[in-house]
Amino acid sequence: NLMPFVEKLREGYELVMGNRFKGGIAKGAMPPLHRYLGNPMLSFIGKMFYKANFNDFYCGLRGFQKEAIVQLQLQSPGMVFAHEMAVKSCLSKLKTTEVPTTLSPDGRVQHPPHLRTFSDGWMTLKFLLIHSPNWLFMYPGIFLLLIGILLSARLSIGELQVGTILFSANTLLYTTALIFIGLQLLFFSIESKLMSINIGIHPKTESTMKSINFLSIERGSIIGLILILAGIVASIYAVNFWDSIGFGPINGYEYENVLRITIPAMAGIVCGTQIIFNSFYLSSVMTFSNRK
Repeated sequence: NLMPFVEKLREGYELVMGNRFKGGIAKGAMPPLHRYLGNPMLSFIGKMFYKANFNDFYCGLRGFQKEAIVQLQLQSPGMVFAHEMAVKSCLSKLKTTEVPTTLSPDGRVQHPPHLRTFSDGWMTLKFLLIHSPNWLFMYPGIFLLLIGILLSARLSIGELQVGTILFSANTLLYTTALIFIGLQLLFFSIESKLMSINIGIHPKTESTMKSINFLSIERGSIIGLILILAGIVASIYAVNFWDSIGFGPINGYEYENVLRITIPAMAGIVCGTQIIFNSFYLSSVMTFSNRK
């Protein structure tokens, strides 16, 4: 029943996807694992990541305007080709919709199924993640960075007791690690977004390039140097304290107080260094992008 597809194409839609869940799935046409878990879950991820209006990402019955799809420069092999078509159509703001369609059992001579449940499912999930820097890198990075900064700031002041659990300087080491991970994930999100623009996965928009250009070498160097200098000053303060006791062992409560100085100092030096060198790397990639 192709007429619903043809009608939508005549209305001006550039990609029309079938939806077997709305049209009807005959008994035995789709394995239960695919019908109730795999397809709905991956379709939900696709909708969330790319703001797609498709509820059946795996449906192979679709109609499209040839010129619009050719311009997407699809490259993926195998089943992922179909997902690349859907994803790139959303990223390129094509006019898309879906129509109900039916799925019946395969009437041909029995043969091994083409769909490999776990390997094809993993390939789909991997594709959706790799081509969505925001969900793979940026959102987790922002979350970890904010949690790390808030907890580290609190633990730098003193101990934190939650119920019967007492968090102290040792916990500060782990909350600082959250800052490092979160910051690097943010840089990964910017760098992967820029690389995906260069290879034609994401469209090059003015708003995206402005946000990428914000972290220039100059801004990154200034921010990084401020953090490094702050870390060095805090380290000097800790060394002076150590000098006051003759560079001997630091024991007891004083040891934890010193850790509350040295750990944030180390964090400032490491984060500052990360920012400086990542801003230089971004600048080099931007230069390549502008030349293209």
